[in-house]
Amino acid sequence: MVSAWFLSYPLLILTSDDWIFNHISILYWIGLPLTLVSLYAIGLTSHSNIIQFVVALGIFFAIYSLPYYYSMLPGSDAQLFRGLNEYYAKSGNLLPDNKWHFYYEWPLFFVFTRIMTIITGLELFLVEFLNYTLIGFFIVLGLHIYFSKSSKNLTFLPTVAFSIAMFNFFNYQAVPFSLASSLLIIMFAIEKRFESEVLSRSKTILLLLLFVGISFTHLFVSVFFILYLVVQYLLNKKPEYLRLLLLTFTIYLSIQLFQAPVSLSTNVPAIVANLLESDLSKVVQNTFSSNTVPLDAFAQIFSRIVFFLTALICGFGFLILVLKKKLTNVDKAFFLSGLIYFIIGTFLPLLGSRAIAFIFIPVSLGIFSLTKGRRALILKTAFLVCLVLFTFVSIHRSFIGEVHFQTKEAYAAANFMLRNYAWNKTAPPRVIIDFRQQNYIVGFEADGAYFHGKRSGNFSELGEYDCIIYTFGLGKSLSTRNINIEESIRNSTFNLIYSNGFTSSFVNYAR
Repeated sequence: MVSAWFLSYPLLILTSDDWIFNHISILYWIGLPLTLVSLYAIGLTSHSNIIQFVVALGIFFAIYSLPYYYSMLPGSDAQLFRGLNEYYAKSGNLLPDNKWHFYYEWPLFFVFTRIMTIITGLELFLVEFLNYTLIGFFIVLGLHIYFSKSSKNLTFLPTVAFSIAMFNFFNYQAVPFSLASSLLIIMFAIEKRFESEVLSRSKTILLLLLFVGISFTHLFVSVFFILYLVVQYLLNKKPEYLRLLLLTFTIYLSIQLFQAPVSLSTNVPAIVANLLESDLSKVVQNTFSSNTVPLDAFAQIFSRIVFFLTALICGFGFLILVLKKKLTNVDKAFFLSGLIYFIIGTFLPLLGSRAIAFIFIPVSLGIFSLTKGRRALILKTAFLVCLVLFTFVSIHRSFIGEVHFQTKEAYAAANFMLRNYAWNKTAPPRVIIDFRQQNYIVGFEADGAYFHGKRSGNFSELGEYDCIIYTFGLGKSLSTRNINIEESIRNSTFNLIYSNGFTSSFVNYAR
């Protein structure tokens, strides 16, 4: 896989009809299953808890290895937070002074990134990779502590199951939600590891510190732990959980009222306005949608097999644990709170799909009910098959329609426009741009501009726009709507003001 990195780096597309798959070395597709199977074999033959953890860590990062092959960390939200981090580094300002900067009301992620940049002396785009690695480490550490409390045998397998089954559901990026989620997983690991102590003073202080950290990182993630405490109290009637519930709810509410008033005044009405518009339908659509590329369609078949086989094994094992009453109170409350969170998410946007990964953590414990007797051989064989076939999951991901990465060329073009374009005109400029590239620009600076891209409605006359920032991502997203933006530019009054061969900027001087 190291050789594949040298042959593939940096991953990019060269035309709007291109796919990332075309630029990944064949050595990667050979090295990925070999790496996964080799680590798997080590995990099966070792009884050391440390080696089990290292194996889980290695398999997790092998599964999530492709982002390291890009010049800048990819992700659906990566460009927005890259812009926000750069703006903070430039201005030292964490005030939500325009509608695009409301994330500054949860400043911990930005402060953490800034500290990492200062301490390491690395450029921001390299610190993003470091943050991505640290968040992944926290996730695996929390999962391993949580799972190893239930069994000392094959403790790496539930983490492997979670990594495989949740690959398309868990939002793992170097962004606030992922950082907050990793801290939440560590909170549940502490809960499980010291479950017999109920809520001792040291345990309570540690949980509260993590809860405050999560509450200053993301809006919704800390709600999950509050919900968990409600379920724990209803199940066990222990006053310690009621006291912690009241305390965490007070902390959360205080932060929303005094630290994040702008978000409170805008997000609550937005949630009410979009009631019943859950993001779950989009998740289902993305899971079962097909591509016209034959190789992708073929890979998607095996991708679905891997997901359903892993989910079926864990679900069956979890059912056995339920029937045999082998779940602890933490497991029960964790699962039920995730289920409730998921149900709420069917009515509210941004909540539902994010609960799927949290629900699957306790479900992954079902692996332990299948590690003995005849079931053990079937289990080990099934996971061997899943790890070999996981290559097709990555192949399917490499044919994703939206461009979730920013090349250094696109980054340079965006910064050229940030330095030289008059964003703060009396009349807000109308800009045609790829949605992800737009996120970087508005995250950095460009309040008041009207942006038009994939997520907007139909284009009006091209001459009514002031600026076009063209990337292959824009060309790809618009081609799905049968819009040839390149030809439209050639037949317009737009003039080229910047080009580096991959990204171009045009301005309409007739406006």
